[in-house]
Amino acid sequence: MRLAAHLYFSMDKKSAGDKELNKKIHKNREALAKLKRQQEAPGLKKYTDEEFGHIVTEHKAFFNVRKSGITITDNNGSDVRCSTIEFDDDLDAFKDAMKTKGRMIILTNDFDRQSEEMLSLYRDKEVVENAFDDIKNQLDMDRLNVQSNEALQGKLFLVFLSLILVSSVRNALRKTGLSKNITYSEAIMELTKIKLYTYENNQMTLSKPSAKQKKILAALSLTEEDLRVILKGKEMISTI
Repeated sequence: MRLAAHLYFSMDKKSAGDKELNKKIHKNREALAKLKRQQEAPGLKKYTDEEFGHIVTEHKAFFNVRKSGITITDNNGSDVRCSTIEFDDDLDAFKDAMKTKGRMIILTNDFDRQSEEMLSLYRDKEVVENAFDDIKNQLDMDRLNVQSNEALQGKLFLVFLSLILVSSVRNALRKTGLSKNITYSEAIMELTKIKLYTYENNQMTLSKPSAKQKKILAALSLTEEDLRVILKGKEMISTI
């Protein structure tokens, strides 16, 4: 079968990918170093062979790991045989992983479309996939848990409305460029930190938004007064 290949490169995605990869490498290095210290320190409880092998398998990516057996004296003064490791960086694995960051290839049997149009179609597909992911994870629809057709229709209607709001927030973050530095979940978490305090005389005071919260509110075209109205309405509903 003949296929057309469209190659793409994004410096922003490469930077984000490199950062994520470095985090993973650091996490694996720390896990292997902790395993080595645990196995070689006298008096500390040792991992079983099964546990030892599982940890090595989980974190050995990007490292050359060499296993060996050693004898350690336990708290009772007895000699105990256990396994330990020596490891160093696998530079070739580092380089191979770095090569793919920021790069993408789309294979298609459609020879009439240009690369720009093909990328647009792919992004439309990504939007649909994100919507299904939001329905399942953000909106807790992995299980319906209803006992009647009326309840099912009502739940689906509410989820549809919620999905519109979630998609609107995502689009706003993307259009303003904030999505490069903050995810949807992080944005919502930041906004939940804003509080509305009500005093005995019914006077209300809004906590001062941080610089990050102000950027998110601006992206959503919300003012502090809008936020005060929203929080006040939420408080009134919770007291009903």
